Amino acid sequence: MDASSTSTPATGPGSEAVTAPQASVPGPAGITGKILSLDESSALIQHAPSDRADGAQRLGDILYTLQQLWFTGSEDVDLLAQKIGDASRNVSWRLPLGDAGVLNFFLDILSLNPIRHPLKLHALRVVGNACADTDENRARVVESDRLPSLVSQLADSEVLPFVVQVLHNLIIDHEPAQLAASQAGLSAQLVGILSGPRLAECYTLIGTIGTILELLVAQQPESTVADRQTPSVLLNLALDSSVVDDPADLVLLISVALSYLSFENIQSTFVASGGVPTILSAFRRFTTILDPATVQGDAAKKHDLGPQLQQAASTFMQLLADICYLPAFTAAHPLGSPVFRTLTSWLDPSASPSLQAAACLCIGNVARSDEASIALVKTHAIHTPVIAVVQSQLQSLPEPPSDPLLLHSALSLLKNLAIPPATKPFLSDLLSPPILPSLWSLDPNASLQVPQLQFASTSLARLLLTSCPSNVRLFISRPARPDESSPSADDQGNKAENESPLHRFLDLFAKADPTSAAHTRTEAARALLAILRVLHTPAQTPAVDRQSDDQSATEPLPSSLRATFYAQHGNDGLLPSLALLVTQDKFPALRSEAWFVMALMARTLDGAATVIRLLKSSEGPWDALLNRVAKNRNGIASPADESGEGKAEESSSIFPAEGIATLDPSSAGGVSAQQQKEARGDVSRADRENALVLVSELMRNGGDELPPDWKAKFEDVLKQGGKLVVGEREGGI
Repeated sequence: MDASSTSTPATGPGSEAVTAPQASVPGPAGITGKILSLDESSALIQHAPSDRADGAQRLGDILYTLQQLWFTGSEDVDLLAQKIGDASRNVSWRLPLGDAGVLNFFLDILSLNPIRHPLKLHALRVVGNACADTDENRARVVESDRLPSLVSQLADSEVLPFVVQVLHNLIIDHEPAQLAASQAGLSAQLVGILSGPRLAECYTLIGTIGTILELLVAQQPESTVADRQTPSVLLNLALDSSVVDDPADLVLLISVALSYLSFENIQSTFVASGGVPTILSAFRRFTTILDPATVQGDAAKKHDLGPQLQQAASTFMQLLADICYLPAFTAAHPLGSPVFRTLTSWLDPSASPSLQAAACLCIGNVARSDEASIALVKTHAIHTPVIAVVQSQLQSLPEPPSDPLLLHSALSLLKNLAIPPATKPFLSDLLSPPILPSLWSLDPNASLQVPQLQFASTSLARLLLTSCPSNVRLFISRPARPDESSPSADDQGNKAENESPLHRFLDLFAKADPTSAAHTRTEAARALLAILRVLHTPAQTPAVDRQSDDQSATEPLPSSLRATFYAQHGNDGLLPSLALLVTQDKFPALRSEAWFVMALMARTLDGAATVIRLLKSSEGPWDALLNRVAKNRNGIASPADESGEGKAEESSSIFPAEGIATLDPSSAGGVSAQQQKEARGDVSRADRENALVLVSELMRNGGDELPPDWKAKFEDVLKQGGKLVVGEREGGI
């Protein structure tokens, strides 16, 4: 096919016209009934038409001549088709070819089989050039229902380059044609060529074919009509440097393969048919050859690959993570398999940051069950290289990490590993000052990336502290100084070294913006709540099931440590975090957890004193307590009650609660997991009963901290709340 970007004809097959036509009002075709000679026909189309109507008028008798030559079987039709094909390179003839019916004539010819190759070639030239940048003619092709016959021409190797270019011109920037081409099975035909011996016939067409597939994959039918081996075929091509050596073509093929992999049915087939090693190899080539850092200078300018690389890298990582989340993936590639070993090898310090981040995302999705997480930590020690990744990213502090995506991916994997009780002690190094606490020294409101990192690191700390006394001890204890008698031990320069990780955690809570970093503040408050729960877990009730090899990891902490904790933190960051949890209405499950833990705290003198200071600190916690116990003084549900009903399940998706539990006054150590599960069905009732226990324990253990006039208030609260509890248990309200 020929093309031109100006009035000067362009030469060579596979080129296309790019200049938009000058539209004018079409006129009727001028059919006189005279069969023209080749010279007469050439004269009519030798020069560009003055306007659209003039072109259609001149083509009228040419069409009649074409028809007569075809009907009589004259091979002169081949010569006339060649002349029309030459003229079609001129932009001015595009619309007239459609108006006069010449385009439809050649479409009809191409639907017949077989036809002579010279005629087929020139017919394709006319169709391809007539459709270049011309939506009206593209619409004519779609409406003629001749697009399937064009697709069928791909079977003819002699005209393959022309057919590919015709189809490209037809569907580019025209969605109806793209939809029709998808329905005609064009993608499967092209993939069949790329996956077979005919690939050698179209090395120069790979970029064009990739562009066609890129347009087709966006069409709804593709999920069902596309060849399910499409991603594997394209990725294998991308891996063959002898076939694809152009960076732009490589990025294009990979991007299209990933788009087809977004279809669930194709994704499942891909995994089941052994495609995972292929995509891992393709990702490695992508990161080593086309990493943005390696595409520099003239190459980057020539291909303008910067934005494409970033988009492709992001999509690639997300698809890898999605694939590793599939049940079929773990079935085909269990821990210890070659694919798993490939992923773990990407965690090596010498690997590129992109490979490391992808490995964290993939293994993180493998670690979605307690069983898998425990095996990853205890058997494969996967946490060791991941913690090293975190440490390497924190070397730039106090400047932000060099690769926030990598650090966030590593933290996300560690969060999954930290969920089972048995793995928490193995991850305790993360709580040491050089790692997570050093990250909290960054301003949580400084950039777009830092709040995400602070939230992830805070969530990880909360998981490590939940029901793990050994980690809590490490977190709240001040590190031992080499020489306590040293005169410089109290110098300001050693302040950071003498602080516990908890000090930096409290600073993070205080600095985080209540609006932009609200989730970080809430997670920090939850972590402090987890510490309090461990500190107040009675000795006769282990904090977790004893799955850990380290028996000390699950043993309750001594009361002396709790006393030291309250002496250091009972008035600063602890009170604001508790106030946040009991006064917020967005996450009722978290509020209920706070009332439960505060009821536990009130059973000890130091804990009761802290709760009383909280209630004295502002009206918010006091009003929240009254609302929890007895609704409001008029017996009408408070706004907090109304907003909280029915939202526990929704909130748990963002901040999963450890359980909404009702603390029985006669219970020594809380309630069972089953009781907590049953209590989730009635958040308000659980809150009320826990708040009543809290008030009762405060009256018993409040001592001198309890103002004299509060006793009467508490007695009134117990009286009103007790009636409500009795009524609820009897079904009265």
